[in-house]
Amino acid sequence: MDPAMMGRALLLTATFGWIGATSAARADEAVIVTGGSATEHDRSTVSAAVEEAARRDGWTLRTKPPSKKEVEALLSCQDSNAPWNCIPATLQGSGTRRALILKVDNRQTETGAPMVVIVGKLLAADTQAFGVKQRQCIQCADDKIGAAASELAQELLREAAVREGRTRSEEHTSELQSHHDL
Repeated sequence: MDPAMMGRALLLTATFGWIGATSAARADEAVIVTGGSATEHDRSTVSAAVEEAARRDGWTLRTKPPSKKEVEALLSCQDSNAPWNCIPATLQGSGTRRALILKVDNRQTETGAPMVVIVGKLLAADTQAFGVKQRQCIQCADDKIGAAASELAQELLREAAVREGRTRSEEHTSELQSHHDL
């Protein structure tokens, strides 16, 4: 290969490599907040599982934790017309455009068995998307609570990706490919 052609090939490789890297890195920051009446241990278990699911889906999580006031605003907001506006201006001003809000409560079934109820709300201010899902875990150990939280997060993330015209979830991409093959 002549030197000019090799130089062009290296330039193209570097350019496309840089574009690919920046498209993955330019994702807006997100925040995950957890509240509710469940024990601190159960809330932490749910939060850790959801953070892992969000990172697997390509979310860039905010390194600086939100303030107590921002957490309270996210947990208490009930705007049903434009729920993405629940993300405080202070967070949006620092680049946080997405939020996963988790409410984890301890309850009892009708028979008195202990139950953990997880309600997840995904808000995306940049695309004005939102979703709400719930999971229940009856007499569950940490692994089952974590699995329920992860499943809830994956479903919310998958639905948001479909609404936004993205297919970041590998499982969803596989579904689309298998339907295309038919």
